Amino acid sequence: LRVPVAQDLEIKGEIAFDVPAEIERLDTSLGIGPMFCWTPAATAGLKAMIFYLSRNSACTKAYSTTMQRSTPDIVIGLKEWNSFSMRRVGDKLTYEINDRPIATLVDLNQLELDSDQGLIGFSAYRLPVGSSARIRNVSIRKITAAELAPKASPQTAGALPPSPGT
Repeated sequence: LRVPVAQDLEIKGEIAFDVPAEIERLDTSLGIGPMFCWTPAATAGLKAMIFYLSRNSACTKAYSTTMQRSTPDIVIGLKEWNSFSMRRVGDKLTYEINDRPIATLVDLNQLELDSDQGLIGFSAYRLPVGSSARIRNVSIRKITAAELAPKASPQTAGALPPSPGT
């Protein structure tokens, strides 16, 4: 996508992995995910990746220039199509996979985001020949700070918000 980044945005859609059995047995990780602040001359940008583990599971995290400065790895169940929502307001990030909150109000300074400029796009990680990832129903819209918190879902309805300072 050649969409310039502006603060206060949400990108959402769905991702599916097509990984043949012979590739699945390889000891390698592969992933794909949406990203903000991507520049063609650099690999930097804010990524919310889904890393394929097996037909039914994956792990996910958000990071910028290095995976060592990231949100924690979280194992998730994979579906045929996996919904994602990545929201940024100011210097805060919230994202969800399959309606499950993964990162809520993360300070982008912790992820060492080096630029507020760039494009919105998708990042692929070690996608081997013979496998593919499909993306559909992508939408991008401006949001407000009130929309940054995760939406209530069956998993989060009635859950208490995190304590201040956590």
